[in-house]
Amino acid sequence: MKDIISNPNNASWLIDEIKQDEVNEFINKEDTALLVVYSEKCPACKNFMPLINSIYNNKHVPIKKIDAFKNVEFAKQIELEQIPTIAIFKKGNLIGQGTSHNPIAINALIDHVRSLP
Repeated sequence: MKDIISNPNNASWLIDEIKQDEVNEFINKEDTALLVVYSEKCPACKNFMPLINSIYNNKHVPIKKIDAFKNVEFAKQIELEQIPTIAIFKKGNLIGQGTSHNPIAINALIDHVRSLP
């Protein structure tokens, strides 16, 4: 894992991709779920990958990714402004979204959302 974090050019996503028609099943099945909204051609998304992989390995929260340009209706539904974005759901409801590359902030958000009833 250390090599992935230190060299994102050699990294690959550890999380599975879903399509628009699979989103509801995923977010409703899990108490807390993260969706990473990205694009295959987005350089910033590739730089975001090691952080997401680290969260996946350490936070034990369900995470999937969805391509904004292949799933435009979903991007409109969450009023996506930029990519990459993390959308966090609690019991199927969108609680928040953001573009932070700060692992401390993302982990704090996950912990907060997990603590919600």
